Order: sequence, then C-alpha cells, then structure tokens
Amino acid sequence: MMRRRGFSLLEVLIALVLVSLALVAIVRAAGIGGDAVGAQRSQLLASWVADNALVELELAEAFPPLGERVGRARMGPDQWHWRIVVQATDDPEIRRLDVSVYLDPARSRRVGGQSALVSRP
Repeated sequence: MMRRRGFSLLEVLIALVLVSLALVAIVRAAGIGGDAVGAQRSQLLASWVADNALVELELAEAFPPLGERVGRARMGPDQWHWRIVVQATDDPEIRRLDVSVYLDPARSRRVGGQSALVSRP
C-alpha cells in the first residue's frame, strides 16, 4: 500500500480558517491602535488651544471679570471652539479660569481643557 503525499482538502480548509482569523485579529488591532492615535492627537491639540486661550485672556485682562467667554481657534487641520468660565474663589484676590475645548460649534462633546488660577496684580 502506497501513502499519498500532500494535504487533504480538510487540512487546507482548516489552515485557511486559522490564517483568516489571525488576519482579522491583526486588522482589528491596527484599527483600534489608529483610533487611539487619533484621540491622543485631538487631546494634544485641544490642550494647546486651551493653553493659548488662557494666555490670551491673561494678557488681555490681568484680572479678568467673572463670567463666560467663547471663541474659536484654528489648530492643525481643525477649527476648535473654546469656552472659558471665570469664577470667584474663597479669596477675592484670586480667580479660577476653566477652559473647555470642543471640535463642534454646538459644544456638545468636550475634547480637552485646562484650568488656571490668576491673582490680582
């Protein structure tokens, strides 16, 4: 009796299924990694927009009055929208500045932000 050489059709199909499962896992991992990089990029740009908005406010008004200000800025390829809320603190000589940064003009989803304290000069 002579043995045949080679793989049976069932063995080839099993190997193809295993390879396809591995490729699906690799593509999924690459997609998740790409999404994470995009989110980190957005958060970094949002923090730069927040920093710039705070510095511009502090340069324009050494001790800003209480209230809210909104604006927009271009950073990277996107147009960003920010909102600064100036609040009183327990010490009347110190103000708290909270800036929130959004990608959409409706300001529905906060991407990033910063906070700062300023004192009366």
